[in-house]
Amino acid sequence: MFEHAGLIVTLHPLLAGVAAVAWFTVLSLAIRDMTLGRLRRKAAAARAATSWCAPALAERLSRRARNRMMVKSLPEAIDLLLVCANAGMNLSNALKYVGGVVRGPLGEAIRRVSALEASGVSLVGALREVFGEGTPAPVRMFSSIVGHAHARGSPVSEVLKAQAWATRVHRKNELEGVIRTLPTRVSVCAIVFLLPSMLVLTLLPAVLMFITSRW
Repeated sequence: MFEHAGLIVTLHPLLAGVAAVAWFTVLSLAIRDMTLGRLRRKAAAARAATSWCAPALAERLSRRARNRMMVKSLPEAIDLLLVCANAGMNLSNALKYVGGVVRGPLGEAIRRVSALEASGVSLVGALREVFGEGTPAPVRMFSSIVGHAHARGSPVSEVLKAQAWATRVHRKNELEGVIRTLPTRVSVCAIVFLLPSMLVLTLLPAVLMFITSRW
């Protein structure tokens, strides 16, 4: 009887230790499952948000790149239209020629205007349909001015000449604005990239000499 009692007393700490280990293991597994569940839910939410936002973001970036290319090609198209108008071509034939020469989104849009006009749509209506909402403001303004001039029978060559001059002035102002910001950009780059390196190269030898010296 006493031997059984001593065995129970001896096993009591061991049982307590096993119970503690088991409880700790169960608690750790529960915490891990909770953490993994939260991580899975967050990952699922992140995947859902990405799948919802990525197409819209890609479309927005593509539209911006397309608009930049159209604005960049506009001066060339205006100069070509002016040359065609001075050569005696009407606006429809000039647009057909320019649409075959100019590359990129603007050339595609001009070719769409010619295709719509060939299908029976008026030139003014084709310009409004192609260069409507979503088109960059300079391109939309140019198409509107040219369309109004064509509808009222005004000389298109004079309108194109004025538009070419306005486009050159606008481009010149943009370049001057970029040139004016160059000193600030260079200063910022020098402060961010060169100044820390110069400070390290200047102060590091003195710091090393101070550390290695006996004081």
